[in-house]
Amino acid sequence: MAVNFAMMRRALPVAGIYSLGNQAGVDAAGLLDALLDEPRISAIGVHIEGLKDVASFAAAAAKSMQARKPVVVLKTGRSEHGAKVTMSHTSSLAGTDDLYDALFARYGIARVSSVSAFAETLKLLHHGGPLPGNRLVSMSCSGGEAALVSDMGVDRNLEFPPFGAETRDNVAATLNDYVVIDNPLDYHTFIWDQPNKLFATFFAVLSGGFDAAMLILDIPTRPPMDPRTWIVTAEAYARAAAATGARAVTVSTLHESMPDDVAARLSASGVAPLLGLDDALTALEAAGTIGAAWTRSVPRLPLQCASSNTPPRLLSEHAAKQRLAAYGLAIPHGVICTPQEAPAAARRLGFPVALKASGDIAHKSDSGGVALDLHSEADVAAAARHMATLGNEVLVEQMIGDAVCELIVGIKSDAQFGLALVIGAGGVLTELLGDSITLLLPAERDEIAAALSRLRVSKLIEGFRGRAGDRDAAITAIQAIARFALDHAESLEELDVNPLLVLASAKGAVAADALIRLRE
Repeated sequence: MAVNFAMMRRALPVAGIYSLGNQAGVDAAGLLDALLDEPRISAIGVHIEGLKDVASFAAAAAKSMQARKPVVVLKTGRSEHGAKVTMSHTSSLAGTDDLYDALFARYGIARVSSVSAFAETLKLLHHGGPLPGNRLVSMSCSGGEAALVSDMGVDRNLEFPPFGAETRDNVAATLNDYVVIDNPLDYHTFIWDQPNKLFATFFAVLSGGFDAAMLILDIPTRPPMDPRTWIVTAEAYARAAAATGARAVTVSTLHESMPDDVAARLSASGVAPLLGLDDALTALEAAGTIGAAWTRSVPRLPLQCASSNTPPRLLSEHAAKQRLAAYGLAIPHGVICTPQEAPAAARRLGFPVALKASGDIAHKSDSGGVALDLHSEADVAAAARHMATLGNEVLVEQMIGDAVCELIVGIKSDAQFGLALVIGAGGVLTELLGDSITLLLPAERDEIAAALSRLRVSKLIEGFRGRAGDRDAAITAIQAIARFALDHAESLEELDVNPLLVLASAKGAVAADALIRLRE
């Protein structure tokens, strides 16, 4: 890969390429740390299959944030062979690759998935560093290209907001009345090969206050087509970028439709000539992600856990909840009793109730060890008779109903990455939905809040079904779980709270079930 990268023709000034082999002498973390001290380097790209020393890499990544030097990672090896067999839902969600994603996100490192996107992202970062945001404007003389940009931006963290009223009027004044002023903008070809009119349009658009502007421009590279009229457009755009001071890129929809000499001139003028629409959008998204991360304070280094040969022990659900309640997590009122005592216990708690088998059963619902929404002593007695075959004790709890949303909150202990916090869509559909975010601990409240907002299920908490959930209580509950994990870092193997019931606004969040395995 290093040799291939050295042969590229992409208007990317490469200061050096270092191939580390098996990293027996120098590893990726050590080289990254050293390169951060080199003032000539504007951005750093790292290709890794894995890390031998996550702690050292995290320290170098933190240094990159402090030095304001952007880092892009191309990590291969997403598949996991021989994954450790675990009992919890959390471990099935948070594979090793998720932990790498969490590490990169924590320190504002952009991750890409192809060599071409790797190069284009480094090129964009070389031309001005990260972006202050993700609000883009796109221009092309083709409606098809404008529609393509819109479609390809849908699943990315990119926005193409409409023009403000003043900018819209200024742009409209430079174009034919037939042109619809929208973003992405199809400015048509009425002003084609007219440098002054092109400049006026580009100047008006680039003055609109966007985080970056992109001009879709594919230039002929061989006869019989004459590239001169396309070059007029490129030159007018570069002049407008210089006049406005706006962050500007050109984007050729195909990698090969940007002549080397034109790319070099654009680069010298401060305009990044990005190749390939998909890679360009990846680069713009990555630059915005890094810029957003740089607005935060540098996070603490992940907590490293000492290894232990002590076999883990599964706590009963009741014991697990009591431990978490001591850290401020709300749990339902409940009692442990024999199956025969369950009806009377339910009467004292008040109906409806939930009845669960107790003991070292990881997933009770799979073995018939959970009965919900029981409204009478007779219902409880019938369920208890079945559960008597699963153990000598049952847990009787108040039934918590009317939840706006169900979350899973879990902790995974990893020998390399330390403790990882997983937040996702909970309940019985956890694995089916696969909607989760992984953070490394310790994590601040704003990190947890941001992760919660990125979940698809967060729309329920925001009021998608008409009732908003108690978001603050959910975040506080997640913090309580994280505090428990940090205080038990040496002994915690894994933890699941599933579901964490998010109730209506100002009503709280309650842990309906909990699983904890400790080495003690």
